[in-house]
Amino acid sequence: MKKITLILVGFVVLLFAVSANAQGWGQPCNVDADCDDSIFCNGVESCSADNSMCELGPLPCFGLFCNEDVDQCVECLDDSNCSVGDRCVSNACVPKCELTIMYKPPLSVKLTKPKKLKLTITGAEGFDPNGIIDLGPFLALKPKAHIKKGILSVTALVPAGFPPGDVDISVGDCFGQITIY
Repeated sequence: MKKITLILVGFVVLLFAVSANAQGWGQPCNVDADCDDSIFCNGVESCSADNSMCELGPLPCFGLFCNEDVDQCVECLDDSNCSVGDRCVSNACVPKCELTIMYKPPLSVKLTKPKKLKLTITGAEGFDPNGIIDLGPFLALKPKAHIKKGILSVTALVPAGFPPGDVDISVGDCFGQITIY
């Protein structure tokens, strides 16, 4: 996901650079200051060696994301720039806290009708049983937070015919998985 996002960001910067060309690059100049467009993320423009035309410099954030608001190259701008299980905090990807999920794994071949799956969820430091519950493709039924014990009990409704595989679960900023066999 990170590579796709970096390619997409590079493409957007390239499109921006092409559209900005009409505003200064390739235009006549005497000194570098004549070429500056005050945009950090498209690099430092300069006046050519013979002081005749504005030229585009190298992009400043190769392999990173460019945060124009603070003129910095950063690891992430939002959670979508990070790997699954990580979140973006102050422009850096950091691990979400891990969930421990107790449940009786259902067998996909036996899912001929929707099945209620009871989940007992605890988490590492930062786990909030009252956090927003995301059970992926499953519907959350009857969530109950036990604050003093740090436990969340929730029933997940697994649709009939659900295929085998791992399902990402999150509660607030904490992340875990369950497996359908």
